[in-house]
Amino acid sequence: VLQSTAGRLLARRFYLMSKIKEAEIIGIVVGTMSVGSYLHIIRHLQRVIRDANKKSYLILVGKINVPKLANYAEIDIFVFVACPFQSIVDSSDYFAGIVTPFEVEIALVRGREWTGEYSPDFQEVLPE
Repeated sequence: VLQSTAGRLLARRFYLMSKIKEAEIIGIVVGTMSVGSYLHIIRHLQRVIRDANKKSYLILVGKINVPKLANYAEIDIFVFVACPFQSIVDSSDYFAGIVTPFEVEIALVRGREWTGEYSPDFQEVLPE
């Protein structure tokens, strides 16, 4: 049962990465400002999104929920910047998917491929 649940979760994450590639407008949702390097990851995401010829909107929220994000109907997908323990969100109730910075990096940066490893920690996405 655990293996099939993990398989479904990874399949869902892979599906969301394909939606990132299709998106025209990506919302960068900042759920915390207390995690170190959050400004660096925001700048990095904005650059990655711009280099992929897409638009980004920056949205600051305390805690995400369906009504808050429903105010941004023009956004095709959201990327959630938060601590690693909160970064993976079940977005099935939301009108648009919610992805991690890692998934944006894999989907939009040329030369990056998914090796099967996964990290919810945005610190690992930042260039050294």
